[in-house]
Amino acid sequence: MALITNDSSDLQRDKLKALGIEPEKAWHVGDSLDTDIAGARAASLTAVRLNRTGQIRHESQPEPYFEIRTLASLTAILKFE
Repeated sequence: MALITNDSSDLQRDKLKALGIEPEKAWHVGDSLDTDIAGARAASLTAVRLNRTGQIRHESQPEPYFEIRTLASLTAILKFE
């Protein structure tokens, strides 16, 4: 098992290599546009925003590939990918 976090990018790339998958095939779910989503996009991961409170994304903030309100709704997205 490997945990992909918003730690240093070098450590995360080593984990993706150990898993044997390309970054484009990995998903990162996070609630912060400025750290989680920006970091995931910079690492070429599929960025999923967990937006439990329905906060509006400002145009200047990074755009997630997907946005969900609950972790349970993540399974619906995964079925179509």
